[in-house]
Amino acid sequence: MNTSSFLRWLPGCVLAALAWSVPAHANEPGDIPWFDLVTEDEAAAIAFYRELFGWTIEKISPRSNLITHKGLPIGGISGIDGTSADISESQWVPALEVEDVATALAAAEKHGATVEKPVTRDAGWLTYAVISDPESATLSLVDTEREIGGNEGPGFWVWAEFWTDDVDKAAKFHGEVAGLEKTVYTEGDRRYPLFEHDGEPKAGIVLIPFEDVEAGWAPYIGVADLRATLAKAESLGGRVYLTPEVAAAGDERVALLGDPAGAAFFVFELDEVTP
Repeated sequence: MNTSSFLRWLPGCVLAALAWSVPAHANEPGDIPWFDLVTEDEAAAIAFYRELFGWTIEKISPRSNLITHKGLPIGGISGIDGTSADISESQWVPALEVEDVATALAAAEKHGATVEKPVTRDAGWLTYAVISDPESATLSLVDTEREIGGNEGPGFWVWAEFWTDDVDKAAKFHGEVAGLEKTVYTEGDRRYPLFEHDGEPKAGIVLIPFEDVEAGWAPYIGVADLRATLAKAESLGGRVYLTPEVAAAGDERVALLGDPAGAAFFVFELDEVTP
């Protein structure tokens, strides 16, 4: 993954966007309250994330594990062989809240997506479907029945980005499927496209400038101490793809990491941490 110059200009906009991006309550249309990790090394991933973020990770079926943090379910981990999606390398897959999964799935198919898993209901949790969008990025469409996810502090999702080869095409697709609207946050000469829903920022959109970076989603995970997190990640077998000096352009609160199997995720140092 060649990312050293990929996001040099980005974090100033990201940092500003993060200040007003987090909704008061999760599970509204356009929210991304949940991520699933599909990994080439399930055991290594479980050990890594337990130690790095203090997540509780419990096996709930032979092929899947539930991630909870401070008692709140926030995601899942499964081996590549344990998913029906056509995924060949480790990655985080987001769950995008929609008003109606069947309607969203029909729109996705109409606009070039491939259905990886049809509409399925997990009673008491959610109704969902899994797609590969026209850029082959994997995405779950969900309508939740209970609170999941969260952004209460370290260890929770605080933002997400979609990396794409065509910002306008991606915006049109996600607009048709999930009612997301593209807007642009501007800071000086920097421009940061966003997905919004009903005026609320939901995720960033990044144009990929490198041929060896494929379209896909990346979560941002809140941390209390960025430097300590980076050191711990490396000690646990992770890697630093993008250092704070490169990533944060003066603020130095963002870094791009990879877990032992290479799945990429951002960490973001929070302003205030509630015990």
